[in-house]
Order: sequence, then structure tokens, then C-alpha cells
Amino acid sequence: MKATKISDKFTFDSFRVEHGESATPMFIVTERGGLRMITAGMEVNPQPGDKIIALVDREPEVA
Repeated sequence: MKATKISDKFTFDSFRVEHGESATPMFIVTERGGLRMITAGMEVNPQPGDKIIALVDREPEVA
């Protein structure tokens, strides 16, 4: 599970590129501290300042 802050420079599209389609967004924590659960079929549109809480594939360990 990973929390990622969305900004003007690191958008939700950037998140998708970095983590791929296997990442599963679960929640959005709004900039004001609200919590929104993401459900199947829901349009996900986090704004700068929001955080995405998502299940992501484990990052490979560097030897």
C-alpha cells in the first residue's frame, strides 16, 4: 500500500504511468482531510494537494 500526493507536477496520470494499470486506488484523502473511498466504476479525479492511497506492486529491491 502506498500514499502518493498529487500536485500540479505529479498528476493522477503521472501516478498511472509510474505504477501502471496494476495499481489499485482505494482512497482519496483530500487536502482538507476528508476521506473518499474509491469504488468500481467510479471516476477518479484527485486534485492537487489530495493523496491517493493505493495497492501497488512491490518495487524491485536494488542489489
